[in-house]
Amino acid sequence: MSDARKGFNVTIGVLFALFVVFVILPIGTCIGCTMCTAGMGAVGQVAQEQEKAKVADEGPAIAIENSAFKVLDENPFLHEITYKFDVKNNRARDLRQSFKVAFHDDDGLVIDEDLILSETIAAGSTRTFTGKTMIEPKKSARIASMVVVEN
Repeated sequence: MSDARKGFNVTIGVLFALFVVFVILPIGTCIGCTMCTAGMGAVGQVAQEQEKAKVADEGPAIAIENSAFKVLDENPFLHEITYKFDVKNNRARDLRQSFKVAFHDDDGLVIDEDLILSETIAAGSTRTFTGKTMIEPKKSARIASMVVVEN
């Protein structure tokens, strides 16, 4: 075989290897040769992790549960109201979220609000938030419920 022919065969071999590495492997299909089989483990693992992340991102990102409040202290000028609620992070990653705590009367009208700004909820966990606010006695006497929403 001539030197020119050997050089041509080497060039074709190198081009084929580059084609496999840069075209076949990213597509996720393999022709089964030993050169690309070694790389498919990592590619397959990344694809599986991406699929898991897609499944975890379906549905609501957070769930607000177990909310409660009570009047902790009363004086003629202000009532101290304490509250708590649980937030469940349904994602596979940490989330930062703000919340609005609204106190409603019997008709569903907002009497007073409190804000919890930019808190982190760890991936797949439930975190309990607590707080307190001061409300005028006339308003405090009308509180019938508490609603927590994402802000």
